[in-house]
Amino acid sequence: MLQYTNVEHIVHVRGKQDGVSFLCRLPIIPRVGEGLELWFLMGETGEGAYYVEDVRYELSDDKMLVIVSVRPGYFDAYFWQLRARAKFEGKLPYELEDEMGEYRTQDYLRKLYESSRPAPAPTYTPPTIPFKRRR
Repeated sequence: MLQYTNVEHIVHVRGKQDGVSFLCRLPIIPRVGEGLELWFLMGETGEGAYYVEDVRYELSDDKMLVIVSVRPGYFDAYFWQLRARAKFEGKLPYELEDEMGEYRTQDYLRKLYESSRPAPAPTYTPPTIPFKRRR
């Protein structure tokens, strides 16, 4: 059975200005969608609030390396699904997304899928029941 006592974390941070990576030891492994406040990176990346985009594990003979990728901003499940759909359909290449950044990408996706919104649900009209008087 594989058991690792030597666990290291690399955090890859995407920022508006520059990306940063740093090695650390975290008490727990963050999950996709969770928020990280890294205000000490504000001067380097131009952001302080991030969310976890991806978590990967690299296992070797003597240690486990946990690679955590974070993006600036806050997790939005709706936007996450739209981005996955656009990537799947080939409408959002990685280069374009990197060039536009988080907020412009959101605007791009809203415009891209604006016309594909489903029609509103019909309003409910209760059936009429005939009323009979008792004698």
